[in-house]
Amino acid sequence: MIFAKLKVRNAAGNQKGVFAAENIENGKKMLDFPGKIVPEEKSNPLDLQISKNTVIRASSKNQIDNFLNHSCDPTACVKKKGEVFYLISIKNIKKGDEITFDYDTTDYDNKEFEFSCSCKSLKCRKMIRGFKYLDARQKKKLSRYLIPYLKRIFENQKK
Repeated sequence: MIFAKLKVRNAAGNQKGVFAAENIENGKKMLDFPGKIVPEEKSNPLDLQISKNTVIRASSKNQIDNFLNHSCDPTACVKKKGEVFYLISIKNIKKGDEITFDYDTTDYDNKEFEFSCSCKSLKCRKMIRGFKYLDARQKKKLSRYLIPYLKRIFENQKK
């Protein structure tokens, strides 16, 4: 289910992205992540990791959440309420701005699908490969945006 006016269009780097078709206030739920839960070992780069061993696979390759790009300075993050994972804005977003989230807030070990980041943010970490590979300072900085299973890992690492 989509709760904000969003549209898919061309983004930087010769790829598609999701963009705000209206101004979106900080804290607004923008969309749910529907799809099928599958084992992590069968994952592909478009899946959303929701636990150490499972991912959500989009029911269609044209589903809007497949076009959400990464940024080290994102406009949104993934949250969970009950059994539903959803995308929420973490800042005010202007009409026309790209909707992004930090992939390292959902992926623990994404080394198999690692990539060089091209977000051009002043906060850019250059290489995206999963929460596991971040240093302690980076993990702490992202901690408020982590989905539940990564939040548990982070809390256990602090002990």
